[in-house]
Amino acid sequence: MALLVALVAGLTGTYLLFGVYGLPMTALSVLCAFALARELAMGRLRSGGLIAEAAAVSLAMVGVDMVSTSLQGTSITELITDVVNQAVEMSTESLDLDGVTAVLETRDSLLVYWPTVYFVVGTGIALCSLFGAWLGVRTSGGRVEPGMIARFDVPLWVAELFALGVVADVLGPRLPQWQREVAMVGANVVMCTRIVLAQQGISVLLWRLRERGAAWPRRAILAFLALWLEMSFALMSIVGIVDVAVNLRHLERNRQDLSLWPARER
Repeated sequence: MALLVALVAGLTGTYLLFGVYGLPMTALSVLCAFALARELAMGRLRSGGLIAEAAAVSLAMVGVDMVSTSLQGTSITELITDVVNQAVEMSTESLDLDGVTAVLETRDSLLVYWPTVYFVVGTGIALCSLFGAWLGVRTSGGRVEPGMIARFDVPLWVAELFALGVVADVLGPRLPQWQREVAMVGANVVMCTRIVLAQQGISVLLWRLRERGAAWPRRAILAFLALWLEMSFALMSIVGIVDVAVNLRHLERNRQDLSLWPARER
């Protein structure tokens, strides 16, 4: 009943305000919120499920846009290329040589990493849904175990996907055929898994700060600093990969780690 009411209310409001083209995104958002809320309320939500749902929402958005652009006689790549080229042409008129170079580099990156943009949006939808579900459980008197962010632990397949993406990104240009496509897929897989692994590294940092009894303002400041270090040096991603391998937080896992100590949960 909750899912039906949310779908009817969301689709009706979206149609009245934005028309028929906004309906798929509303439906995806409602379904994502319902699934996460159900899993959280039943105590079955895991990090792997959250990641898989974000990826599913991203793929669904890509599918919807592929159908929409094909009906208009174009494709996602062509549409993004046209939009980016128009923006570049408008901005290069008022920039110097260094600015034009930076804009062209940004354009090339956007044309390669546009699938990652969908994953970022899908992850944002999943996180907003999770936050809403957490508020709903707390408001209804349910019990939510604290430290959800610090307990975030990616499954092993995320690290395996990262490794496969690196291989595809490096070997793609050397293949006899499909060089550009394979390299593009590898680059986006690396970037998407890097986002997840960066969160793993930030979770390790927050866990360590909580163990030391750090106050919330200090945790927030250091988390933002860690995010800046990730964007500049990919430091948190490295910490995340190390944690996947050696279990720095000593969490109970259903797999063997590379560490010598037994797995245990603090």
